[in-house]
Amino acid sequence: MSSSTPVAGDRRSAKAPRRRELWRASVFATATVLGAMLVALVAMLRLVLGTDSPVETGVDVATVGVCLAATVWALARGERLLGVEGAFIGLLLAAGIATSTLVTRDPGAMLGGFVLMPLLLAYLAWALPRVATTIAGAAALVGVAAAALANEGLGDVVRTFAGPLLLGIAVCLYTLQVTAGLSEQLAAALLTDPLTGALNRRGLGDHLDRSARLGVVEHAIIVDLDRLKTLNDTEGHAAGDRLLVECVARWREAIGGRDAIARIGGDEFAIIVRSESIGEARQLLERVRAVSPSSFSAGVVPIGESIDSSDLFDSADAELYEDKGRRPDRRATPMTAGAGAVAPRRHTHFTVAATAAAMLAALHGLLSLPVVASTPEFVAAIGYSLLGCVGAVVLGVLGRRAPRWIVMCGVVVLAAITCAHLIVSLGPAPLLSGLFGLVPIALLVGGFSRRRVARPLLGAYTVAILIGIIVGLPRTFLGLGPAPFLVAVIVAWFLMEMVLQVRRGLEALASEDPLTGAVNRLGLDTALRQEIRRAGRRGGALALVLIDFDRFKQLNDRLGHARGDAVLRSAVDAWRGGLREGDVLARLGGDEFAILLPGADESAARSIMTRLEAASDAEWSWGVAELRAGDQGADLIERADRSLYAAKRAR
Repeated sequence: MSSSTPVAGDRRSAKAPRRRELWRASVFATATVLGAMLVALVAMLRLVLGTDSPVETGVDVATVGVCLAATVWALARGERLLGVEGAFIGLLLAAGIATSTLVTRDPGAMLGGFVLMPLLLAYLAWALPRVATTIAGAAALVGVAAAALANEGLGDVVRTFAGPLLLGIAVCLYTLQVTAGLSEQLAAALLTDPLTGALNRRGLGDHLDRSARLGVVEHAIIVDLDRLKTLNDTEGHAAGDRLLVECVARWREAIGGRDAIARIGGDEFAIIVRSESIGEARQLLERVRAVSPSSFSAGVVPIGESIDSSDLFDSADAELYEDKGRRPDRRATPMTAGAGAVAPRRHTHFTVAATAAAMLAALHGLLSLPVVASTPEFVAAIGYSLLGCVGAVVLGVLGRRAPRWIVMCGVVVLAAITCAHLIVSLGPAPLLSGLFGLVPIALLVGGFSRRRVARPLLGAYTVAILIGIIVGLPRTFLGLGPAPFLVAVIVAWFLMEMVLQVRRGLEALASEDPLTGAVNRLGLDTALRQEIRRAGRRGGALALVLIDFDRFKQLNDRLGHARGDAVLRSAVDAWRGGLREGDVLARLGGDEFAILLPGADESAARSIMTRLEAASDAEWSWGVAELRAGDQGADLIERADRSLYAAKRAR
């Protein structure tokens, strides 16, 4: 997905999704500015430090001019900067690198341009869809490689560094695919419900807008699961979550791949089907009903150009509630533990990236073998190959179960091998190989560890390379100049910070409710684990409050879902104003909320909730539970659930 094109969404959605969309667009514009400034800095370094010919000087001046123009354009466009504009800027800079490679007589300048390519390809992956990124990135790589081969004055340099340059091409392709995957993950997080994997409101709006542009004829099957609230009250929210996940999985099997499922609220879904007539849509509804693990009420509505995701339920309300009245046997089927869970993918994006990085290490060793000139060099090359092969096998077998410390230990061992290889090397090739190796290391530590771990790890790897160069290859370093080393370090750190920022955004998106801006169930679970650990260490109090709106279903039925959404957003805004800094407000689904109160015992929690209730225009019930010794999060939720259920019975 293009990173810059605003994602179409629900016209009545809350401001929080819009802020997330602007965050992503702003990051793209900022990356454009920083990347252009980096390329300009490299060109200026060549102008200041190099002994360029008039042609090389002209190319460097033109590159600086393009970078400055790109910087001004990106700053002016800001969040409106389109992906195609960014891609055009990236390809212009790639053309500048290729031209400089063609005309330069400075080996350091040529190698510095090669080392800069991973950053440009990462930027293209951020700007364009994956297929377009692959085509544009391959074209840029081919252009720079062809320019290097055509530069007769540096033929000896190309032959000397043939192995590292091949490794560099593999690193560039690795960077392109890893960054494209990150961009897709971020786009998906904007559009999908983290519990079920169905589209969220924003994703549904995007789907409807795209179908309208293409002229696709679709119908919406509006689904309201029967008695999910009763299941949550009697069996707990975990049972309700399992049922929701299983329903979406079964419905997907029934409708096929080209149709869409969206979760609109706690137990409310829209199944969007391509059908020429409402009769065809009703036939598909019966197929879905036959495989559903829970009964549901449903209505079918044609999707017109004027209907958005907020209007679908209102349009289908009459048929949906007529359907409720026809079926007295409505039920919500509890799912046993472990049932209803869709089997997780064997590999996550980052375990795939780590496996591919291990294969790059093995390739590094294989490319080093033909040019070894001593026994220590041979041992180092074998070390690369063994580490890469063992790492790839271990990660391939463990998949998503692979602990992060395995990857981090692999990085430390690889740093030691690289430093030793540079020290014992009798030729210049390991220097460039080590610099190219910084890029996958940066992507790995950024993807598998927190900032406080990632930065020291990449710093240690950088220092290991620097020590190896100073001790083993000082003449080669001085002959090439500082440009390749400086560019490699800057590119690696830039990419690591980018991955850390994207991960931070992904975690925020996965933990936030798109309607109200409160954290969702995943965010509450994370906060609950952290606060229980903190209370255990410090001996402090902790209270959990569960909230359930009274007669909210009747409000939706009488005034429409848009009015119900407005009530929820208004209540969340009011609660936020009355809570303390550090308190966690979460939406569990539908009209069910939770408030986590660190440092508050049951008495303090009741005092806070009584104050919030007195200031609220809406009617809602609440129950509270205080953390006890040995409690886990599920224990606290279960007791708060019982307290809430007792409060509802008493009203």
